[in-house]
Amino acid sequence: MTVCRTCLLLMLAIAQNAVAGAINDCNLRSGTQCVEMNLKDIQRKNADLARSDFSRSNLSFSILTGANFSNANLDSTNFYSADLRKANFSQADMTRVMLREAKLNDAIFKNARMDSAELQDAQLIGAQMQGVNLSNATLTGANLHGAQLQKADLTGADLSFVDLRGADLSGAKLDNAKLIHANLKGAITTGATINKADTSGCVACPQAEVGWNK
Repeated sequence: MTVCRTCLLLMLAIAQNAVAGAINDCNLRSGTQCVEMNLKDIQRKNADLARSDFSRSNLSFSILTGANFSNANLDSTNFYSADLRKANFSQADMTRVMLREAKLNDAIFKNARMDSAELQDAQLIGAQMQGVNLSNATLTGANLHGAQLQKADLTGADLSFVDLRGADLSGAKLDNAKLIHANLKGAITTGATINKADTSGCVACPQAEVGWNK
């Protein structure tokens, strides 16, 4: 009888833990499938959500600092004004993702796909974005101070009024990008290309310097 009672208590504990990790029928764990769901305002620090599918879901205003979204499907996911500091988005599909006004300082985006993403006024200080695809993305007013953007694809991206001071843009592609009133003071641009880009009012945008092709 004692053994059965212990088993029941264990089963109850497991069930409670499963419920605690679920929000609106979405089980917040690695590999979860939570497509087109309303998950606004959720709070889960350091959550392991690797290989999950949150495509077209609403996670606006959520607090997910330190979360692991590596290899996740975040196509058209809404992270408006979410707190995602130190989150890991390595190799995630973030096509058309909404990150407007999101907090992304020290987040990791290595080799993530972010083409046509919306990052207006986002905070990306110190973000690791090596090899990221940000082609045709909108980053107007974003803060990328000290961001690591080596070999990033920013073709056709709107970087107007973006703070890129101290950023590393080595080998980055900025062809046809808009750098209107952007600030690149102290940025590393060795091997970067900027063919047909609009640099009107850009602060410290190199022109004919070595390592910057125009």
